[in-house]
Amino acid sequence: MEEKLILAQSLKQWLAGKDSAICKILCHENIEAFCTTKFGNYIARRKDLLSFLPPGKPHEVNDDGTWKKEHRQEIKPARLVQKLLLPGVISNMGLTSKDFEEFANAVKASQVDDEDFELAFRLVQGHDIYHYYLARNYSHVHDTGTMDESCMKHSSCTAFLQVYAENPGQVSLLVLLDKENRTVGRALVWHIDPGTVIMDRIYASDSNTQMFRDYAAKQGWLYKARQCAREDEFTSPFTQLSTEQYFEVSLGIWQFEYYPYLDTFRYLDLDTGLLTNYVSRARKSWVSLYSTEGNTTKDDLVWSNHHDGYILTAGAAWVTGIGYVWINQAYQDNAGRWHLKEKIMLVDGTEHFKHECTELKGLGWIRSIDRPGYRYVKDRRRYYPLDELILVRSSRTYIHRDDAVSLPGGSICHKKNVAFIIAQGAFIPVPGNNTSSPLTVLCRQCTAA
Repeated sequence: MEEKLILAQSLKQWLAGKDSAICKILCHENIEAFCTTKFGNYIARRKDLLSFLPPGKPHEVNDDGTWKKEHRQEIKPARLVQKLLLPGVISNMGLTSKDFEEFANAVKASQVDDEDFELAFRLVQGHDIYHYYLARNYSHVHDTGTMDESCMKHSSCTAFLQVYAENPGQVSLLVLLDKENRTVGRALVWHIDPGTVIMDRIYASDSNTQMFRDYAAKQGWLYKARQCAREDEFTSPFTQLSTEQYFEVSLGIWQFEYYPYLDTFRYLDLDTGLLTNYVSRARKSWVSLYSTEGNTTKDDLVWSNHHDGYILTAGAAWVTGIGYVWINQAYQDNAGRWHLKEKIMLVDGTEHFKHECTELKGLGWIRSIDRPGYRYVKDRRRYYPLDELILVRSSRTYIHRDDAVSLPGGSICHKKNVAFIIAQGAFIPVPGNNTSSPLTVLCRQCTAA
């Protein structure tokens, strides 16, 4: 999938204030319908030219948030736009040479270096979080992206944010600020333990979202793979691989009148202050932090009488006569009905679910997958493991090793079928199985023939 074309925020802001056709295309919210990134990306003004990053070159930022100029190239404005526009756009939109000339002149007149438009990250805690959440403190110059869609940006929601402000040891807020100290982007940062820090959902424009990811990677923080709610894949700052992971945060203070809407750590145990992105055990006091009205809910949770607590709806199965149980403690029959897995103790001393096991006569319960390794012995009227048995090929039956006697020629006989031995020309009755005897052993079944 081709990357989306990224423009410097100050360039986008400038384009939005222009009335030309080319400016409207470049700042269109569905810019991918008009432009390609095969020629270049991360577009910015550089005095009377435009600069871009060629394909395959890494986009990097300085500590102050400005774009590094390494690998970037300059080009005339009209020439770059022609390279960026998809085939057919110029004719379909009715663009003329005059449109390109006017665009180039406007860029020259602006005389701005978008790459040097300063932005800075700051990690804040406690009551400072209230300030940077408020929409009235957003940047007036830069595109604030998905922050504009946040349901927690209003002053009426400030009281909902107490759980952040009162737990500075567990949660911080990473903010991207402009020169006027106004918020350009933000993301919650969770301190799980001394070795694990997680950057939560990023609220920012597309290009600034990448800045947040780069910042988190430099700090050694995990960060969300996708910027949406109820998403539990996190990207490693070291391998850049994303995996589904579950974490718990132990809050110091958690009893409040109001709570925020949480994208990731959305389940709270009101008795213990445990905050998590996944409910792994039943508890009576679980609540969901999904409301935009400041209250708690039971969304995604269902009561289980069997477990005496709330469990995740997505991880539950309904068993008739019992109610909801964890799905890993139930199994489904061919008719689609769920049944509770009954645990039993096996012959090896381990505990397994009964429906996954088989009972063998005289032996007891074994795992069903181990059934091929056992055979029934008729004369003993019970099952034995194959490694304790010998197959008598002439009768195609199994006998126990303790009952086996070797016959001339290397064949095997059950000791109960031994008739006599020949020793020094005399017939001597065999008292029992004696496979170590140097004398010839005959089988009753053989001699009867």
